[in-house]
Amino acid sequence: NKATKEFKSGEVCYLLQSVQEKNDETGEIPMVWGQTIGTDKAPVLTNDSARKVYSTTGCEIYSNTEPEIKEKAHNLGSDLKCTDCGKYDKPVLNKDVYEISNASQLYWFAEYVNSGNTSANAILKENIVVNENVLDADGKLNKDTSRFVSWTPIGSESVKYAGKFDGNGKTISGLYFNNDSLEEVGLFGYVSDSGDVSNVGVVDSYIKGSDSVGGVCGWNLGTITNCYNNGIVSGNNFVGGVCGLNNGTIKNCYNNGAVSGNNFVGGVCGGNYGTITNCYNNGAVSGSNAVGGVCGGNYGTIKNCYNNGAVSGSYSVGGVCGDNRGTIKNCYNNGAVSGSARVGGVCGVNSDTITSCYNNSDKYNGNAIG
Repeated sequence: NKATKEFKSGEVCYLLQSVQEKNDETGEIPMVWGQTIGTDKAPVLTNDSARKVYSTTGCEIYSNTEPEIKEKAHNLGSDLKCTDCGKYDKPVLNKDVYEISNASQLYWFAEYVNSGNTSANAILKENIVVNENVLDADGKLNKDTSRFVSWTPIGSESVKYAGKFDGNGKTISGLYFNNDSLEEVGLFGYVSDSGDVSNVGVVDSYIKGSDSVGGVCGWNLGTITNCYNNGIVSGNNFVGGVCGLNNGTIKNCYNNGAVSGNNFVGGVCGGNYGTITNCYNNGAVSGSNAVGGVCGGNYGTIKNCYNNGAVSGSYSVGGVCGDNRGTIKNCYNNGAVSGSARVGGVCGVNSDTITSCYNNSDKYNGNAIG
């Protein structure tokens, strides 16, 4: 069923013409259906070349000579959507990889994945600027937030991202998400066990959610490699500069931004049930319980990592890890650590294994510091 406007626009004509088969001798699609927009109210059977290119609806261009719908250049508004058709700018698809070159295309990709296309692959071709000056000169959230376009994380618990996203060494700047009632928050909300995020930096951004909140990823079951965060990350439980909650692999990543939360708060990762390798933190980390420079609570493996940032909390506070119930190896702390009880230069509380680690900092206060 099609509406009258779809007959008048040429869309129906396009659909009728698009099923015509190529001529075996010439290799061309014969013109069977045509329409002159503004004159013909519906498709007509014709081979009149004057009716060859026959429709533009919004930004979609229909043609007898092209097998696919094309789009003209969008006029992007302040909301990153086209003022003519109301859609985001679609990135170029090259060998099953979407090439993202601007902020509107990034939002298109997020919308595309979140609508169920979880295995879509993408690569950044340019540095992406969503909003300018999300953080002020002091590194705090700018007071004028009304002008910011809000971000919707890629993937969620019900729609886990399962594709490959290659940042290509580029940055995404100006992400703004401020809703402390929502979970799985970050550039990516939820990455599945087959998902792969690499080579991207999140800068000049403010990301605040409830649980499982991270600059790059809220909840990771897959692989995060060569990524970093320079923005503010804030939440309640499982909050990390790079990743909030990790059940997969995090490798060669770092955080320079301020991270704050309540329970399980870390410079790199809030809670780790997987593997964290070759990562470090330079940002200030603050929370209440299970707070660490690299990881808040560890139930997996952390190795070859270090912390330079100040770490503060109430209970179970450590330079490398707040509460360790897994394995920590070849790690060290250079940052100031402070808390009320169960506070350590390397780890606040340890119930498992710590090997070849050390603490360099002599800046501390509180009780039970080792």
